[in-house]
Amino acid sequence: SMPEPQDRLPPALLAALDAAAGSAALAWFEPERVLIARPPASGTFEGLAVGPKAIARLFRRDPPAPVELERAIDVSEDEIMRMAPAVGPAGSLALAGPALGAWADRLAPSCSRAVLEDHFTHLAAAAEGRPGAAAALPPGSEAAAVLLVVRELVHHLGMDGVTVL
Repeated sequence: SMPEPQDRLPPALLAALDAAAGSAALAWFEPERVLIARPPASGTFEGLAVGPKAIARLFRRDPPAPVELERAIDVSEDEIMRMAPAVGPAGSLALAGPALGAWADRLAPSCSRAVLEDHFTHLAAAAEGRPGAAAALPPGSEAAAVLLVVRELVHHLGMDGVTVL
């Protein structure tokens, strides 16, 4: 995907780049895409078609069915793997953008990889219809999509957790 010229970027995104200076990468969530800057200071982005609205379209129910979750993981992995492999040390993935939704509060100020996996385990359990599992999660298909994409990004970019800007 083509890097975006700086002058076309929203001011909030430019502010997030500054705030993410101490992180290994920045993931900026928009409804249809997620922009990744590695390292954030470079100001060059790779656009991934894994925005919460895009991924939520794969879900026919809330919480999603296990097969829908698997499909969303496959789609997300394919997009993420198109990026160059992560360079440099693992660190924190900074999260920002208008489409983070309820997870902006849930994951703030930061969240380890292990706790992120716990959240995802709840989502998988909810998908399987386990009673009470969905209660631990923000409702809605887009919230499920955000969690899934954040988890896949952390996993495939080799991050040790996330920081919410």
